[in-house]
Amino acid sequence: MQNASNGIIYAASWYLDQVSPNWEALILDDYKAIMPLPVKKKWGLNYLIRPAFCQQLGIFSKYPIDEMLVTDFINNIPQRYRWIYLPLNEGNPGLGRETGINYILPLLPSYDILASAFAQNTKRNLGKTSAAKVNPEYSEDIKSLLLLKIEHAFTSVTAIHQDFLIRLYDHSKLQGNAKIIVTKDKENVILAGALFVHYGNRWIYLLSASSAKGKEDRAMFAIIDKFVRDHAGSLEFLDFEGSMIPELARFFSGFGAVPLNYPILKMHRLPFPLNLMKR
Repeated sequence: MQNASNGIIYAASWYLDQVSPNWEALILDDYKAIMPLPVKKKWGLNYLIRPAFCQQLGIFSKYPIDEMLVTDFINNIPQRYRWIYLPLNEGNPGLGRETGINYILPLLPSYDILASAFAQNTKRNLGKTSAAKVNPEYSEDIKSLLLLKIEHAFTSVTAIHQDFLIRLYDHSKLQGNAKIIVTKDKENVILAGALFVHYGNRWIYLLSASSAKGKEDRAMFAIIDKFVRDHAGSLEFLDFEGSMIPELARFFSGFGAVPLNYPILKMHRLPFPLNLMKR
């Protein structure tokens, strides 16, 4: 995966072992290209579905990937997988399928140049963080960040996900490939925080959480601004993972991030009457 031109952390074998323990793969020749298959089973039926914390999968190769190769891989997905919902990746031609949107910020320019491209709304919110004396800082306290996420998330964070994120952070930080930035109140309690994980030339904005006070103080704007400030002038990218939620998309694009589409593969081979449920 490290040699693939479109390699990304979600398709690394050690990562897939955690998020999709029963994963399989289609492999072309002697690993000229590979397509991970995140396998699950329910009601006696095998299916493929995007695992948690895994935005994109699809076909990966160090060689150019064209529509014919994508089609060949898709046509060779075994028939035993009766339902498929699988995001491909930005390096896979879309073939007219449904798409997801990612947001990527190149960090090569200086901070001053990057900041000049911030949207007016982003600049206003950064002004509010300054007035509220929000001071982002680095932290190694992944458990407190997860607790904040659990307390204030709209969706549940399972014990399995918590364990995975702790192990991912511990594994990645040893190589300098994980960073946590937080803001705290006067009692040293975390009000907002984000986990960034590095792979290849990308820093992925993998997890974020904010309390009501953190949201009021616009703390996440300050956290992203600090990350951009500290990594400006590098040959890297900040990968926001994107969102179909307009509010989040505006937040990401407000820092100058550009949208990149990736195709989503949806197929079903379900028997009647289950096929009616997935239309």
